[in-house]
Amino acid sequence: IEKESDEEPFHADSDTDPDYIPTEDKNITEVIIEPNKNITEATTNRKRRSRRNIERVSRKIIRDVSKWADEKSKTSLNLGLEHENRKGIQIKGRQMGALCANTCRLKCATKIAKEYRDLFFNEFWKLKDHKRKWDFIAHHVRQVAKKQVTITAEQRSRRNYSREYYFYIRNEKQRICKTMFLETLNVLETWITTALRKLKDGGLLEEDKRGKHTNRPHKLSPELIDNVKNHINQFPVVPSHYTRKNTMKMYLEEGLTIQNMYRLYNEHCEKNNITTAATSRQYRDIFNEQFNIGFFKPKKDQCTVCSVFNMAMMLKKQNCSNNMTPI
Repeated sequence: IEKESDEEPFHADSDTDPDYIPTEDKNITEVIIEPNKNITEATTNRKRRSRRNIERVSRKIIRDVSKWADEKSKTSLNLGLEHENRKGIQIKGRQMGALCANTCRLKCATKIAKEYRDLFFNEFWKLKDHKRKWDFIAHHVRQVAKKQVTITAEQRSRRNYSREYYFYIRNEKQRICKTMFLETLNVLETWITTALRKLKDGGLLEEDKRGKHTNRPHKLSPELIDNVKNHINQFPVVPSHYTRKNTMKMYLEEGLTIQNMYRLYNEHCEKNNITTAATSRQYRDIFNEQFNIGFFKPKKDQCTVCSVFNMAMMLKKQNCSNNMTPI
């Protein structure tokens, strides 16, 4: 899609070069009489750039949370990758642990080949969020009642259950020991405890509730946001005359500012007995993030008469400066 440059289309060399001398002395009246010729020459000699037409829905660039350092660190941590945390400490990536001992009663080393261990490790750490990891663990660990109960006179056993660990190889359920399971996935036993604690009777896991609390006193309510948006929508806007095919941006009347709009918003709240009003910062953020509205007239939005007049005035100023002789 062809898109014009943001520079003014009737740019003259005399604007940027103070030593510029016109090639011919042309009367200003001739410039005004031949507007079409001058405009055509000025526009055809300009090389246009081709850029993608990006439709923006906000006045400012919206922040991309995924590019924040904390978010990148969190994503790398969940994927088991090497990364640097917010304190500048280098965190090593996850690596698969060693096999269980040769004295293992279940003989896990003979049941699971290294390629299958690599497969389980890689598939587990490809899961980006904790809930999916807990779900993986909960469906490979079974908690059962103890087969043997030992009671002494001094102390009763603290263990109330046993855990059985499994991997599925070629659709066959293979039981392994706890050491093999933890070392293959490179997790601690607390991961197992948390996953089984979150497992409900129906076989589904509870939602990860971290960061989902409702104690956010500074969060804007939907009613306040709608009130501000309705007030902004009351101001008349018009599109640009010459750039409407390249942008969705609208323009307010000249002379209006955000501060003036906020002052009118406060008067609106007092008149309608609205007790909870937005602050100046909140009003500005809603205006910038949810509206693609500008205050100033675009550079391209000039009529032919004004453009020709500006060119004539530039030539006149240059001629006057050239004709002046030092005393």
